[in-house]
Amino acid sequence: MKIKVKLLLVVSIILILSACSSNTGEEKGAADNGVGNDGKYEKVSKYDKLLQNAERSLNRDDLEEAKDTYMEAREHEGGNELDVKIDNLEAFIPLAEDALFDYLINVGDKEYQVLLHAEDFEHTTASLDDGTAWACAAEGDEVYEGDYSIFTRERSQTTFTEHYLGESYINKDRDPVQTVEYDDGQLLVLAECQASSGSEMELYSIVDDGMEQVSFILEDETRDSIISSYNMIKDYNPSENKFQSISYNNMNGIYTISNFTFDVDANEMIYDESFELDDVEGSIDEWVDRQSDFYFEIVEKKEKLKKQQKQQFADDLAGYWTEDVQDGGPGTMVFKITSEELMWAVLNSGNAGYGEISSLDINIDKKQIIINTVDGDTMKVSEFGKGKMTVDDTTFRKVTKEEMQDIIGSYQTVDELFDAEKIKEIQEFNR
Repeated sequence: MKIKVKLLLVVSIILILSACSSNTGEEKGAADNGVGNDGKYEKVSKYDKLLQNAERSLNRDDLEEAKDTYMEAREHEGGNELDVKIDNLEAFIPLAEDALFDYLINVGDKEYQVLLHAEDFEHTTASLDDGTAWACAAEGDEVYEGDYSIFTRERSQTTFTEHYLGESYINKDRDPVQTVEYDDGQLLVLAECQASSGSEMELYSIVDDGMEQVSFILEDETRDSIISSYNMIKDYNPSENKFQSISYNNMNGIYTISNFTFDVDANEMIYDESFELDDVEGSIDEWVDRQSDFYFEIVEKKEKLKKQQKQQFADDLAGYWTEDVQDGGPGTMVFKITSEELMWAVLNSGNAGYGEISSLDINIDKKQIIINTVDGDTMKVSEFGKGKMTVDDTTFRKVTKEEMQDIIGSYQTVDELFDAEKIKEIQEFNR
């Protein structure tokens, strides 16, 4: 009896352990099935790896390596798409190898490879012996004359564009290809020497991944280029798209500094203003080296000129003035104006006035002067210049003291008429 009980107990324990083991296995199996639902991992294909490597080679301008990698990728898949890339590179690589200039230009977040290339050109080393040295080619300069184009490729792509330039005379020793900065990128500059006037400067910008020429919008015309006596256009304030050029007139010895603003959307260089300087030689080296610009000098000169012009207006205002009538005489209004006083009188009428001048408001462009007095009165002078002025729609002309005496007549002198104290008494009496 005891043996049966013990045997039954052992069997029960085994059954319980078996059940627990079974449940644990089911839970583990359920967990394994959940992980398996993520699917099988995927490796990057050989084809995709080759495409990535080809793009890296493009961005390093290792075009042969890029072409070979595309050809290897084509053996796996790719078809016509890769055929186009390979054909593009086979056409572009010889252009890059033979290009006279090879530049990188940044626009926004893209980089472009820019080539200056000629299918056929004539190379000359300028020499006095054979007559090839001249104003635009010093002894030993390397000169290339040919039929040129600009080829442009966005560095991560194989596609490229051509902008045809035509016949050009390029002196490699005269810095004929340059770049200048603007707010969001760079412009390409082509400079071609002109014997008597400096260099003809053309600008080109990247538009829709291709090269387009920038137009110069001047005051009364549109041009494809401008002349620069110092073979450059300076990006003196790139953050505001501001540019500057200098031209020299050898007829009058005057330097003209012209300021432009680049309109990115219109692809135009807009003329802002220009200034003339008698001499720039003391600053030109720093300007050419892009260490300075003439902006502040120009503003200072312009303000100084305005100040001089205003002073000239004030000087011209001082003196004797009479109504612009034939003979003068009774009823004629006359003025005496100094830097401190304004006096007027109507001849033989008993009317006169005086004002102590406090300031002059001068508008050179409008040819206008506002005379302000200490008492708060004003007199507006318009159409001022060439010895005439207009006050209250009446025209006055400037005369000498002797001429004023003739207008007054013999009954009193000019000094007696414009006696400040007497005029003040008349003015006070008439109030």
